[in-house]
Amino acid sequence: DAFAGANVDVVVGNWREAGFLAGKRYDVVVADYLLGAVELHWPHGADAVLARLLEALKPGGTLLFVGVEPYESLLDRADAELAISQTNI
Repeated sequence: DAFAGANVDVVVGNWREAGFLAGKRYDVVVADYLLGAVELHWPHGADAVLARLLEALKPGGTLLFVGVEPYESLLDRADAELAISQTNI
């Protein structure tokens, strides 16, 4: 198995809890579809979440953002198609 012996820590918690990730430090932090979800469930909470991610990152570490922004569910489909066509001009 390619991951045998890998030291992987999966952390689950609530971003609104001040103690979430407190004292934790990581070489790599992956924020997978995080900021769009934060905006949906905690409007204007992105700054607090980003600050917490940066605090949890070891010096020289990597912060990886993955996701689709903005979510199509928040856009009018016609507006999204218009924006895509304008970028292909």
